[in-house]
Amino acid sequence: PAITAVLDGAAYTNDIAQGSVFVVKGTGLSPANTITQATAPTYPTTAGIGGVRITLTAVSGGAVVNAYMVYIYNSGSVNQLAAVLPSNATTGAYDLRVINNGSTSAAFRTNVIVRKPGIVTASSDGAGIAQATIGADFGALIRTSNTGKIGAFNTRPVYPGERVDFWGTGLGADLASDTGGSSGDLTAAGAIRVVLNGVDIVPAYAGRSPGYPGLDEIVIIIPSNVVLDCTVSVQIRAGGVLSNAVTIATAAQGASQCTPANNGGGGGGGSSINPTQSEVNGWISSGSYRAGSVTLGKVTAIATDPTNFLGTTWVTTTTSSFSGSFSRISGVDLSNLLSTFVTPNIGQCAVIPYGQLLQYANLTVTTLDAGASLTSVGPPGTAIAAKSTAGGQISYDAGNLAATYVGAGRYSITGPGGANVGPFSANLDVGTPLVWTNTDAAKTITRSSGLNVTWTGGSSGSIVTITGASFSLNGASVSGSTFICLANRSAGQFTVPASVLNQLPPSSVISAGGFSIVTRGTLAVGLSGNGVRVNASGLDYLTISDNTLTSITPQYQ
Repeated sequence: PAITAVLDGAAYTNDIAQGSVFVVKGTGLSPANTITQATAPTYPTTAGIGGVRITLTAVSGGAVVNAYMVYIYNSGSVNQLAAVLPSNATTGAYDLRVINNGSTSAAFRTNVIVRKPGIVTASSDGAGIAQATIGADFGALIRTSNTGKIGAFNTRPVYPGERVDFWGTGLGADLASDTGGSSGDLTAAGAIRVVLNGVDIVPAYAGRSPGYPGLDEIVIIIPSNVVLDCTVSVQIRAGGVLSNAVTIATAAQGASQCTPANNGGGGGGGSSINPTQSEVNGWISSGSYRAGSVTLGKVTAIATDPTNFLGTTWVTTTTSSFSGSFSRISGVDLSNLLSTFVTPNIGQCAVIPYGQLLQYANLTVTTLDAGASLTSVGPPGTAIAAKSTAGGQISYDAGNLAATYVGAGRYSITGPGGANVGPFSANLDVGTPLVWTNTDAAKTITRSSGLNVTWTGGSSGSIVTITGASFSLNGASVSGSTFICLANRSAGQFTVPASVLNQLPPSSVISAGGFSIVTRGTLAVGLSGNGVRVNASGLDYLTISDNTLTSITPQYQ
C-alpha cells in the first residue's frame, strides 16, 4: 500500500479533527475491484474491512490509535478508504499507516486538531453546492431548480423561513458518537455559527447525527431577509475555524427555480462581464479553461516605512500599471478552482480560508502568446506592455508608468494576436477615482468591533470592493483567511461586520532583539464595475478592466 493523501471527509483538505470522518487516498490500499461499506453504527477497528485497517501512531508516543473503518473503495483508477478518527485521540502529529491483508504502507504524517468543520457538497469534493436538505423530514435537496428527484430526494431552492440541515464532519470530539450515539448540541461548546453571506447565524442544532459516527448535522432556519440568489455563500465556523465555502440556492416562496442576483462586475450600464453558469459547466466538462485579462491599474499604497522596521511611520505611494496575462488551465482540480470561490451579493461579504487556497495541486497552467506587445491609448498618451518570457512564462507589462497615466477617460486597448491568442480590441471607460476617506481608522483594526469604511467619488452605478487578509505564523505553520465585501458606490460607506473580521487571525507579533515586529495584513478599497468582456480566438474568456484602489497594511487585533 502507498498513501498519497490523508484528508478530512467533507472539505477534502489536510488535518483531521477529533471524532471526524477522514479519507485516505493512494494505491494498493485495498483489494482490487472491491467496494465494501461497513454497516453503521458498528464500524470495525482492528478487524477491518476485507482485511484492511488504519492505524495512527502519535509522534510524541503513546498507544496506537485504531480508526473506525467506514468503507474501502478500489475501482478503476480510484483507491480510497474512509474511516472515523476516535474522539479520544489526542491532538498533535501522527504517522498514519494502512494495513492491507498483512502488507503495511509507509507512514504518512498527518495532524489531529480539536475542530475543523467541513460541509459535504453535491460533487463530493468540498466545492460548489452544499449537499443540504430542506425540512425536518429531509425530503428535498437544495438545488437551483425543481429538476425532479435525485435518488429518494426532491430538488428545489430553499425559501425564507424554512429549515435547512447541512451535513458534514469535524465539529469536535463526541465519545458517544463513536459507537452510534450523540452527546447532543455542541453549539455552545464549539462556539458554532453558520455564516450565511457573511452574517452569523446561531444554529438551532449543531452536533452528531445519531446512528452515524462522525457525521455532523447543522440546522438553521433561513432568515426572512435572506438574499434571493442561486449562489448564497455558506460556511460553518467552530472554535474559530472556518469550513470550506459552499453555496445554496434561495428563492421566493413557492418558486420552482432561483434567479441569479446582480453580483456586480459589469460596466457602468450594469451589464455583467461574469461568465454564465452554463459556460463554467462547459469548461469543467472539457477539462480545460483558457482565460486572459488585461488591466489598467492605479494603486495608492499606504504602508509602514520599509526603512523603519518598528512600523512607527507611514509612507504613501501611487503607481499606475498596464499589464496582461493569458493562460490555459487544466487538470482534475479545475472544477474546484472554477466552483469554489464565492462572489458575495452586494451589501454582503464572503470569507475564504487559507487552506482552501492550497487545494489545487492537480492543475497544469500554461501561459499563452498573445503577440509581441499590448497597446493602451488614452488621455495621457500611449503605453506599451511588452512581452516577457522570463522563467519560461509569458507575461505582458508596461513597466514604470507615470502615476498619472491611469485616470478618468476612455482608453483604447489592442492586442495584435500571437501564436495562441487572436487579435482583439476594445474601449475601456475609466471612471472618476474613488477616494477612501478614513484610511487612518484602518491602520489598526480591532476585529471584534467591525470596521466602517467611508468613501467619496467613483462612477455612477459602480461597485465598491473591500478586500482584506490576515495570516498568522507559528513556526513553519501558516493559517489565515481572506475576505471580500461588495457595496454600492452610492452608499458612501460600508461596515465590515465583526462576524467577518473575527474569522481572520490576529496579526502575528514577533519579538526579536528586544523589539516587537508586527506581520501586518492587508486591506484594500477600490472600484469594480468598469470592465468589458472581449472575444478573441484561442480564449474562452477575456476581460479588459481597470483596477483602481487604495491599499493599507493594518495590524489586525
